[in-house]
Amino acid sequence: MESKERLTEDLVEIPVPKRHLMEVYRLIGTLEAKESQGEAIKADMGDVEAVENGDWSPNELRMLYDQSPPAMIKLLDCLADNGDRWVPIRELNQAVYGEDDSGHKLGGALGAFGRRVKNRHRKPWPFKVQWGHEEQMLVYFMDSW
Repeated sequence: MESKERLTEDLVEIPVPKRHLMEVYRLIGTLEAKESQGEAIKADMGDVEAVENGDWSPNELRMLYDQSPPAMIKLLDCLADNGDRWVPIRELNQAVYGEDDSGHKLGGALGAFGRRVKNRHRKPWPFKVQWGHEEQMLVYFMDSW
């Protein structure tokens, strides 16, 4: 078992605004998990960009995409084609299923996708979702990166 001195010898103190403290904890936890799984933490621009954009590296996004069922591939394609724009669920449903309804069919696909992302990748979705007050429905957003 490691001594207390060993555990604290590499620690440094950095002031963090309280409003960002939980995000810093999350990032440290992610880095610790990567180290404990034996994954090398790279310092190239791709990994820096991934940490700033939901902690997804380009390789991880490719694996997520390649392992997704056809409905989710269509959804991810639609979000990527509309990068930096909030896309209403009705529009996503049209792109995925060719139907213009409120997106009820996507619920099952998104539920399965969410469980897979959470359990296999242990990350949040690579896109954002919120209630669109103007649209009166859920809207989805993917950064253009």
